[in-house]
Amino acid sequence: MAPFPYPHQRFGAKIPRLFSGTLTQPPARPMPHILIVEDSSIQAEMLRRVLVEAGYQVSLGHDGAEGLSLARTLRPDLVISDITMPVMDGFELCHRLRSDPVLRELPIILLTAMSDVQDVVRGLNVGADNYVTKPYDPDLLLERVSRTLKHPSRVAAETKIRLQAEIGGEIREVHAGPQQLLNLLLSTYCNALQQNKQLQGIQDQLTTLNSQLREEV
Repeated sequence: MAPFPYPHQRFGAKIPRLFSGTLTQPPARPMPHILIVEDSSIQAEMLRRVLVEAGYQVSLGHDGAEGLSLARTLRPDLVISDITMPVMDGFELCHRLRSDPVLRELPIILLTAMSDVQDVVRGLNVGADNYVTKPYDPDLLLERVSRTLKHPSRVAAETKIRLQAEIGGEIREVHAGPQQLLNLLLSTYCNALQQNKQLQGIQDQLTTLNSQLREEV
């Protein structure tokens, strides 16, 4: 038998190529596109910087009407909207988005003062997915954004539950789905933890100041 039965086994022989072309990396998946709707230029820019530094693509709308137009044009992955705005407020924007056959499943986060229960109830009734309190903690905001993006909005398709609650001495009707109510509970819990953390920090500072004053006296 020949010592080199196959041509490519001979010394110096070229090994046949099994494939041609070059190896290429798959294209990087683009980061989600977030639409901010906020009439305050300062607050909009602060929020934009937080999101951009986290790698998100961001567009800005200065009121609800402009936000609705941009949502129809840009088709963002998420809308973060203030509530109190000229021309069209955040509640009406949320209602319009939920009524749009193309945008009805778009996730929506409302920026609100959680102390105003009326805002929370109205937000539930118009179909908001989640809430972020103002002023917000950047880490908490980013966590809320990430969680909302990972779980596509089901508000439009959910079976709504009609409940009645006494708020401020008045009976108000709440019209919301199970996922909305769960999101509200989680948001309230996270906000309470954050506020407790801030209060603990203030208490620690006061304790330190009191100790310093005793030493000086």
